[in-house]
Order: sequence, then structure tokens, then C-alpha cells
Amino acid sequence: MIDEFFERKVDEWCERVPAALKPRLIRLANSSVGWRIYLYAASAGRSIAGAFGHIRSEDDMDVFMRETAERGDEGIAWLKRFARRRKAMLARMDDALRRGRFAAVLYLLILSVLGVCARGTRPMAVMAMSLCVLWLATAVDAGYEPVCGGIRQRYLFSALARVASVSLLLLSYFDSYLRQGVPSNVVLQSAMIVTLVIHATLQLALVVFNTRQPLLLRALAAIAGTAPALTAAAAIALAASLVARTWPLPAAGVMSAAGAVLAFLGEELVSIVHLGGIRLKYGSIWMSLFTLGGFALMLAGAWNL
Repeated sequence: MIDEFFERKVDEWCERVPAALKPRLIRLANSSVGWRIYLYAASAGRSIAGAFGHIRSEDDMDVFMRETAERGDEGIAWLKRFARRRKAMLARMDDALRRGRFAAVLYLLILSVLGVCARGTRPMAVMAMSLCVLWLATAVDAGYEPVCGGIRQRYLFSALARVASVSLLLLSYFDSYLRQGVPSNVVLQSAMIVTLVIHATLQLALVVFNTRQPLLLRALAAIAGTAPALTAAAAIALAASLVARTWPLPAAGVMSAAGAVLAFLGEELVSIVHLGGIRLKYGSIWMSLFTLGGFALMLAGAWNL
């Protein structure tokens, strides 16, 4: 009974569906848009039918499958070649970026030396020393043999040099802040809490528990990373203490604070990309922009401090 019921329903649908669709398809094919759709669909159907029309036996099917497999192998080979070319292109781009970063830091170092000759102030002298140490770190990263020829642990040397560079600025900003004689340290304390919490959060979430990296490097990143955080906090407190001073001291303080924050974020990016295993798109470019932009702003601020 059930089989007969479904057979009757199938026969009924086979009559009703074509009868209902045919006039609608005719009206669609006669419309200004529908005939194009019908033409494209018919062309696609003929192409598919032509692709399989020559298959009339098992031998034809074997030939068809073999040709399809060969075309698939050609596609896979093309994808492999494309992946190799892309990898080589990225390697060349990274190498060019390292050379560009080396040249940019050297340019900033020359500007700071000229600033020392022109201004002769303590902040500018400290800025020149900081950029000199940063240039050594960048030279090691770029593989500049006169600097890194005898260095075995290049990544470790570069990391320590960057920390030393920022630590010099930390001492300079903190000393300038103390010279302002601010009665309350609430801005400095608040800024220190914020920057240290940001650093601790990123390190605990992405770096500290990443066992694929050596424990020494993770511990170094967690401990030494506090220097950029404290530098940003000291620069923010200094900028707050200079707001009511005569021009251009407020602008110099703001530029120094913005540059210190950018440099802090650049160091955090270096840590989470190299040690945290985070595959950040255009990570090298962002790290370079943050670090170089930060030091450029701090150099501009040091000119008027």
C-alpha cells in the first residue's frame, strides 16, 4: 500500500511539475533578462555534456580520469611553485625591511648628534646615546658584519641592546620629571600601573606559557619588558607636568610621551611575534613603524626639553 501510494505521488509530481514550470520558463526566456540567463545556463549545460559526452565505455572513463588526474597534478605543481615564489618574495621583502630599518635608525642617530652639537642639552645627549645603542641592536638584526661578526647569540644581544636603549630614556625622563618639583605623583603612579598591567597581560597571555620557546628568552622578555613600560609611564608623567609651562615645553612633553608609548607598543609586538608565536599580518612593518615612529617623536621632543 505504501509503495503504491508513493508511486502515484511520483507520477502525479512528474505531470504537475513540468506543467507548472514550462509556461513560467517560457515567460522567463522571453523577458529582457531571462533570455540571457537561459542562454548562459544552456551554454553551461552543453559544455558539461560535451565534457562527459565522449565517455562511452570503461576505457574512455579510465582515459578521462587519467587526464583529470594529470591536470590536477599540474595544478598542484603550480601551487607549489607559487608558494616557493611567495616565500622567496617575503624573504626579500623582510631583508629589504631590515636594511631600511638599519638606515632609518642611522639617520635618526645622525640627527641626534647634530642636535647635541646645536643644543647641547642633557635630554638630547641622552637621546643620542639611546639611538646609538638602538643602532647597534638594529645592526645585529640586519646582519651588519662589522658589528655582529663576533656575536654568537645575536637575538639575545639585540634584545638586551633594545632594553638598554629604552632604559637610558627612562632615566632621562624620570630625572626631568623630578626636576619639575611636582608635589603629587598620582599621574606617574597611575601611568605606571596602566603600562605595567598592559605588559603583564600580554606576557602572561601570549609569551610566558609558550613552551615552544626557551625559558630564558621568555623570562627575559617578561622582566626586561618592564623598562619600556616604565619609560612610557615616566614620559606621560613628564608631559603632564609640562602642560602649564611656557611654549614649546608642552608640545615637547606630548611628543615625548607619544613616542615613548609607540616604542613601548613596538617592543610588545616584537615580544609577542617572536616569542608568543603570533602570526601578525605585516608584523615586521608594524614593529618597524612603531619603533622608528616612537624614537622619531622622542627625538623631536628632546629638541625642546
